[in-house]
Amino acid sequence: MTLTRCSTRMCHAARLAALAAIILCAEPAWALRCDGKIIDTQETASQVLALCGEPDLRDEWTDHHGYMTQEQWYYNFGPRRLLHILTLRGGRLVKLETDGYGFIANRADTPGCRPNEIQTGMNKLYLDHLCGKPEQIQVYVGYGHPTGYRHDYHRSHSSLLKREEWHYNFGPRLLRRTVILENGRVTYIESEGYGD
Repeated sequence: MTLTRCSTRMCHAARLAALAAIILCAEPAWALRCDGKIIDTQETASQVLALCGEPDLRDEWTDHHGYMTQEQWYYNFGPRRLLHILTLRGGRLVKLETDGYGFIANRADTPGCRPNEIQTGMNKLYLDHLCGKPEQIQVYVGYGHPTGYRHDYHRSHSSLLKREEWHYNFGPRLLRRTVILENGRVTYIESEGYGD
């Protein structure tokens, strides 16, 4: 095997070409690739379904007047890929976010819910995986700002907001929990008296 030396200018050009190829071929960390295609905003709901299939969780809400419908689709591809949350309005993808690595769904060895593991910021799909469906759910839909927005934020920027209260009863040895979710994220956790 013969090694050849390249001139400084040739080596520099080769390195730049390799770096450009890496940058052009790399997809953003948040990108969702389905069936070999990167899914981006402005895709229609039917395009996303055709390429990615049915989501693991589909959450939909409409304002009281029926003017605005918003959906969140959760895709869990397992522990080696990122969990993706897609927000759709009017049948079009408007926001795409990731939320850590996914998980193995319906494992037989999944431990029972540990109430202290419920954390603010947790997404709805993961909460359901961790603790299952609650004893009771109350839902409120309106316009407002999710918790965490500045209070002086201009009123015209309020968005369609789904607020859910999930009430868990973990039995007589553990405290009950009321978990507040806003647009699919845990924003508040309250401990109450012991369950029954």
